[in-house]
Amino acid sequence: MIESPAYEIIKEEGIREGLQQGLQQGMLEDAREMVLRAFGVRFKVVPPDIEEKVRSIPSRTTLTLLLERAITCKDPDEFREALKMAMGE
Repeated sequence: MIESPAYEIIKEEGIREGLQQGLQQGMLEDAREMVLRAFGVRFKVVPPDIEEKVRSIPSRTTLTLLLERAITCKDPDEFREALKMAMGE
């Protein structure tokens, strides 16, 4: 089957978009893991409610702010409050 130049361009663009989406998803997942890891190192355990909420956050910017809070908060309840504010609750 002979493919047209237009088809090749569209196919390549689709591949690029797919790779970009995959990269963004990977970076988002890495940011979630960093928040959970920092919290776990700091407080020895990550409660299920915190893990569930962190995993649902769709913004790397928000996760970056929460990473800072995981490192600096005085206790898990303070982090929970920051998490609520970040999620608009």
